[in-house]
Amino acid sequence: MDSESIGNKPINTVGLLGAVAGVIAAIVAVVAAVVGAYLYIDDKYVHKSTTRVEEFWQEQDRAAEELLGAAKQNVAEMLDETFAEMRQLIQDASVELETVQDVKVQINALLGDARSDVERMLQDGQPVIAISAVTSVGPILDEDTGPLPGRMLDFQKNEDTSSIRIFYNDNLRVFRPAGAPMDAACRWAISVNGDVCPSGEIVADVYMRDAHNNNHHRPSSIAAICHGVPAGPVTLQVSVQPVPHDSNPYDGSNCATGWDNSTWLLEATELHILK
Repeated sequence: MDSESIGNKPINTVGLLGAVAGVIAAIVAVVAAVVGAYLYIDDKYVHKSTTRVEEFWQEQDRAAEELLGAAKQNVAEMLDETFAEMRQLIQDASVELETVQDVKVQINALLGDARSDVERMLQDGQPVIAISAVTSVGPILDEDTGPLPGRMLDFQKNEDTSSIRIFYNDNLRVFRPAGAPMDAACRWAISVNGDVCPSGEIVADVYMRDAHNNNHHRPSSIAAICHGVPAGPVTLQVSVQPVPHDSNPYDGSNCATGWDNSTWLLEATELHILK
């Protein structure tokens, strides 16, 4: 049935359906248009957003490049300063090294001189070659002139070029009896092989004022260096002699050598004198 009646009015069902379909089609068209417009707008927005993001990252890249360039510049300046300080340190170290080298040269020169001295000393022989000595306690010797018994030393000299250091220690005493002149003096001498030492006399004078009232028992020493004695047997002899004087005021002096409880020593050291 193509039509119906509502009340007394007829209704065209086909026409009504067509109208509804048209409305629906119109609504669909409107919705499609709206969706299309939305999609168009959204696409433009996305495109713009993508562009802005790309611009943002490009700006970040430029900023990073600028920061990296500044950092490189700072690092380069710091390296330049560091290298400059290192070069200065190296130059200072070179100067100090030159100073050290100079000191080493001076030390080597001193060592060379010392080595030369030692070599020369070794060529000439050891400084001290040999020591000979004789010693005893007492006795008292009353000789006023001539060799003193027992005060003698025999030894062997080893080298022609060496010298002899002579040391003699004893109790040497001078006095006069009552009625004699007041002053007294005696000379003690050391001979080498029965003669004066080749380089000079070895003597010591002992003088006593007011010898009547003074009789001092005191140890005394004689020390000397004798040069020019050849290698071979050597005899040192202690003797007593008058003291030379123009008017001989000391003639008759009493000379006493040694004391009962006093040790005496006669020593000879063969050595090289370092010049």
